[in-house]
Amino acid sequence: MPSFEDSARREREYIAAQLHITVSELVQYPYYAGVETVRGKIALMIHWLDDTPDGVIRDGNMRGSFITDIEMPT
Repeated sequence: MPSFEDSARREREYIAAQLHITVSELVQYPYYAGVETVRGKIALMIHWLDDTPDGVIRDGNMRGSFITDIEMPT
C-alpha cells in the first residue's frame, strides 16, 4: 500500500504534467485539489490559494478564488 508521501508525490507529478509545468514550479504556488463535476464530467479542481504559475489557465479573478480544472487520471 502506498504511503501518504508517495500518494502526495504522485498527485503533484500528475497535476504538474497536466498543467505542463514542473513539480518544482507547482510547489511554489499553494493549492488544494478536490474532485468536482465540471461541464458534466468528473474533474480534478485545483483551487489556487494565491496566484497561479505563468501560463496556467485559470478561472476567477480574486485572491483565493482562482481555479483550474483538469481531467481525472484514468
